[in-house]
Amino acid sequence: MSISTRAAPPADMPLIASLIRALAEYEKLSHEVRFDEAVLAQKLFGSRPYAEVLIGEVDGEARGFALFFHNFSTFEGRPGIYLEDLFVMPEARGAVLGVVKAAESVQFSGAMARSQAELPVAQANAARLSQLAKEGVIAPSRAEEAVANLRAVQATLAENRRLLALGGASRDGTVTLRSPIAGRVASVSVETGGAVSTDGAPFVVENIAALRLDLQLPQRLAGQLRPGMPVAVEQDGRRVTGKLLSVGASLDPVTRSLVARASVAGDAGLVPGKGVTAIIEAAGETTKGVSVPRTAVANVDGKDVVFVRDGKNFRRQVVKVAGESSGRMVIGSGLDAHAQVVTKGVAELKAIFAGA
Repeated sequence: MSISTRAAPPADMPLIASLIRALAEYEKLSHEVRFDEAVLAQKLFGSRPYAEVLIGEVDGEARGFALFFHNFSTFEGRPGIYLEDLFVMPEARGAVLGVVKAAESVQFSGAMARSQAELPVAQANAARLSQLAKEGVIAPSRAEEAVANLRAVQATLAENRRLLALGGASRDGTVTLRSPIAGRVASVSVETGGAVSTDGAPFVVENIAALRLDLQLPQRLAGQLRPGMPVAVEQDGRRVTGKLLSVGASLDPVTRSLVARASVAGDAGLVPGKGVTAIIEAAGETTKGVSVPRTAVANVDGKDVVFVRDGKNFRRQVVKVAGESSGRMVIGSGLDAHAQVVTKGVAELKAIFAGA
């Protein structure tokens, strides 16, 4: 199998368009594809290209693409690149991510070759001296020393075989990098011909079969949540349903919040790493909530309240908070969706009502 990459020329525009549509279909975002092929060709291959495209091929056939553009660091005084999309066709997944030449692999291979050369000699020597020791020709200690040497050679050979196997390395120092899971390549920190740093992973592959959500929930919900409860998750107008996997038994000492974990389907169209709003509903219940800024909710005598405009005055309204995320609170009950809620000056109103 031959794997190669090449820069895409203008003649590849139909291929690029088909790969972009394949990416959108894989992400279940085909409805968001709106590009005009002629306009895209002008932006990629015109007098001032805004991005570049690399085509990945397996045995001469296109199997994926990478679209990137250049940026520049003013502090470091040198250019860089930003990888916008990296996509491999499903039928080509599981193939090689990269091939690395490593000096360590050559060293392990050399040590293994030496051990393989020493092994027959050590086996013959151990057998010969053991026989002589049985016949009383030599002291048993010499036979024991030969057997110990044989075991050391065998251990060295086995160790270097394991090290080469763990790294997927061949004897010429070539290490083949393959993804241990099916997923999406999220980032690439290496360049063709460049050195591979030991400070980080050269490739990061996201397993998108199922997404895990790390939630920070208000402490008032402690004791009310349990694994298996449904979770409604919203991101950029998209709403999907998942379920709670686990709920922490204690509060985070820094944030004073309850830590929980939930899961949603990986094909739900959510962007990994981006914030979401999660609403947890009690089993068998469907609760509609009203979202308000976090600053609108105050705690008075152990109860959550908001201040609502009532004609020319304001009144204090006790509410039940159902959830909290990204600077907003979801009011599960006690607040009409059309009520005018005070979002600024809440502390002053709280003081006024406390003195009334």
